[in-house]
Formats: sequence, C-alpha cells, structure tokens
Amino acid sequence: MPTMPEYTVCRLCVSACGVLVHSEDGRLTSITHDPADPVAGDKPCRVLPFVPSALSNPERITQPLRREGDSWTSVSWDEAIHQIGSDLRKGRSESGPEAIGLYLGGDRWSRSRETARALAFGVATGTPHVFSESYEQAAPLLRAAELMLGHPAMLLSDLSRAHYVVVFDGGQPDLGWGELRRGGSYAEALAHSVRTKGTKVVVVGPRRTPLADTAHQYVAIRPGTEAFFVLGMLSAAVKGSWRDAQYTEDYTTGWDQLSELLAAWPVERCAQICGIEAAQISGAALKFGRAAMAVAHFDSRVWSSPHASVAAWAGLALHAITANLLRPGGLYDYEAPIDLHHPLALFPTEKAPQTHSGHRLVALQ
Repeated sequence: MPTMPEYTVCRLCVSACGVLVHSEDGRLTSITHDPADPVAGDKPCRVLPFVPSALSNPERITQPLRREGDSWTSVSWDEAIHQIGSDLRKGRSESGPEAIGLYLGGDRWSRSRETARALAFGVATGTPHVFSESYEQAAPLLRAAELMLGHPAMLLSDLSRAHYVVVFDGGQPDLGWGELRRGGSYAEALAHSVRTKGTKVVVVGPRRTPLADTAHQYVAIRPGTEAFFVLGMLSAAVKGSWRDAQYTEDYTTGWDQLSELLAAWPVERCAQICGIEAAQISGAALKFGRAAMAVAHFDSRVWSSPHASVAAWAGLALHAITANLLRPGGLYDYEAPIDLHHPLALFPTEKAPQTHSGHRLVALQ
C-alpha cells in the first residue's frame, strides 16, 4: 500500500536538493523533485528518475571491500576502519606526516560539521597536504586570488545584485554554476534581477545555449578563447579609463605596471583571437565599467583550458579596477558558518600581498 512521501535531500552531488521519496509496502518506488525546495527551485535534476534503479542495482556496493590479490573481499566496517587506521599509523611512522594526503569531496564544503571534522583529522595527522574538489574545478582562480588578494579565496558571483552580468559559456543552468554554487538558485537569482532591476545579461561562448537565447546579447566566440575575451575587456577598460579611479587608488597596487603589461594585448588582437569584432569586446568593457555593479561569471570548464591562468588574472583585475571585487554586486568572498578565510589570510603564500595592503593587479605577469 502506498505511503505518504517522505521529505529528504538527494546526496548525488553537493547541491543537496530537496526530494520526495515515494514507497509502497516498504519498497522504494520513485523519488521526485520537491517543488518547494529553495536550492533547486523549479529545475528538477535529470538524474533523479534513475535513482531507484541505481539503489536496487545488484552490483551496488553496500559494504567495504578489501583487495586481496586480483580480487575483492567483503569486510565489516569495524575491520575496514581498523585496517585504515593501522595503515595510516604505519605510513606516518615510516615516512612522516607528509606521506599522508587528505582529499575533501565537494559535499564537505556544504556541511560545516563535516568540514570541521575532516580538517581536524588533517591537523591530528599533521599532514600539510589537503586537497579538495575546488582545486580541480577552480585551481587557476584560487591561485590568482592567492597572489592578488593574499589568500586563496573562493570568490562567488553576486548575481542577485549585479546590474550588468557577463556569463561565459551559458550552459550553467543545465551543467551547474560551479563550486559552492548550489542547485538552480543562481538561475533564479539572475532571472529575478532581470525582472526587478532590468539587469543586462551578456552570454559569451562558442555555442548558443538556452540561456543565450534569453540574454540581452549573445557573443559567439571561438572555442577556448574566453580568456582572451576577458583580457580584451581589461585592455579596453584600461585604455578607455573605464574604471573607478578612487577605488583603484585606495585598494589596488600596480596600476602603472598594468597599463604597460596590456600594451602588448590591445583589444584588436584579443578580438582577432576570439574571431569577433573589437567593438563587441569594447562595448562589453564600457558597459561593465559604467554599471553601478557588474560581475563576470566563468564556467568551471574555463578553468581547465590552456589559458585558464590568464582568464583568472584578467578577470580579477577587471573586477578590481571597476570596484567590483569583494563588494556587493560583484565578486564576493565565500564565508561559511565556520569562516576560515580570515585566519588563513594571516598566513599568506610567500611573497603574496596581505589583503589590507591592496589588491595586486599584476601578480601573474
């Protein structure tokens, strides 16, 4: 007999979207999207209908397995935990704590208690090697932030406040908005801004996506040239002095060096690489610089391109000179219930500037 659906969350990814679990006679029959869920909004996950069959798959692993030769042997949880602890102690005693590496999955950053436990484990073992999904999805951005701001801040786009938004790729509503950007809430925030504030949205990418169809402007560029589009925007903004002069003077360093560095990269050169007219880049740069609040949102695939470091540096520098860095309506620093950024900023990478001394515009030259 069917029972009332139970409310819970899906754990297939870091979004932890709300779902309704339907069962009959103690057997799972289906899992459906919770339309009232504030994370996913009205965008149900495409994978959700296949969850029941995955749970009932006879090859599903339901207990720990230990490799013995060329085969796997089932062991109890107590035995597995004891074996792992024994191996960790052995490795640490023989090779030191540097022999241990700690990898944190993306879901850890969505749950503060689990993050604290994982980091406490790392501290207890003494390992300096802590990795996470963030380094795979946004390593160039983290590195640029570390050199320009003083610590590797995971910067997020304030789409709900921005008046002018440049979205690179445009596939985010279907493929995700990136690390720490949960569910469909970003798409809803952007749509709300367009409705209530008249926010202008520009999509830049090699393919025309549904988001591009609803944007105010779509700029088709060659695949893999996103870095040169934003580099062209930065070059045009510097040449045209489309910046916040007071903010640049008070909170940044390296303005003169930035101008010299960009002399070799005029907007015309960048436009040629992108396969578009220079006016398309200059127009976006002018509107970005003149907007009260503006933000450029990169797709995570940009960070795996050959020119990802250029995109990260140029993007942060563009936000900095237009007063859209670490401010509402632009890029802001992610602060969880347990905020580790402030203490981490006290121990920056060697030769990286402290945040209070100014954003370093030419850190990656």
